[in-house]
Amino acid sequence: MSKFVERWEPRESGGGSVSAPFKPRLEQAIRTINRQIALFEQASARLAIKDRELFERVVKYYSSGDMARARIYATELAEVRKLHRNVYLAMLAFKQIAMRLTTIRDFGDIVSIVAPALDVVKNIRAGVAALTPEADKTFSDLSDLFTDLLVEATQTTGVTPEPGYVSEEARKILEEAAAVAEQQLKSKLPPIPVEEQEGVRI
Repeated sequence: MSKFVERWEPRESGGGSVSAPFKPRLEQAIRTINRQIALFEQASARLAIKDRELFERVVKYYSSGDMARARIYATELAEVRKLHRNVYLAMLAFKQIAMRLTTIRDFGDIVSIVAPALDVVKNIRAGVAALTPEADKTFSDLSDLFTDLLVEATQTTGVTPEPGYVSEEARKILEEAAAVAEQQLKSKLPPIPVEEQEGVRI
């Protein structure tokens, strides 16, 4: 039996310590990601409510000619939308990662998928980790889990991911998620009335 197969399936300990097998740990990663996706969806719903409230205030003061207050709320709204975009992007990127990890369970192609996934987690962490302490812990746990899996998979298979390939695959995941997030949010969120006149940008 190959070293990879031995580590892929669970084994009973024969008295010594046996490193955790790949398959259960990948399934753990998928469960963790899916839980975080649900939290992202909840955060997105809360931010959408906040967006609507702020937008209504911007319209109210803009319509009455109170541009000072309109600018204040428009600036706050722009910050909310920036956070909303980061959350939405992270949610979509996590969905892609979960889908790719599912294929690993079928084909065992660990190195080529886990390495870009780790890069994606590191890239999007800063944009949403401050949302809740739980989100920051999830990113930390996933980074540790992916790093451990990658080290073991590399040692077991002898395959080392090319840095260029890793960054390119991570870029594809992020760009695709960003494009979808931009399109979906743009269709849901009306433009800020004062953004053109006052230079406020989403």
